[in-house]
Amino acid sequence: MIANFQWERLTMALAALAAMHVALERTVAYTRECRAFGRPLTGHQAVRHRLAELATTAHTARCVT
Repeated sequence: MIANFQWERLTMALAALAAMHVALERTVAYTRECRAFGRPLTGHQAVRHRLAELATTAHTARCVT
């Protein structure tokens, strides 16, 4: 029974990573479409920095899993 817990944890981690990847892709697509102050949101430095942080977190989680 304990051995199954390890596989369940891994499965849950992989499901969370997949959801994170989809959410990140949709967020990037949205920030490219949406405009603020005459330019896309990705044209703002703070938004780009936050997206880079999120991508780094997703990559780190993928490597650890």
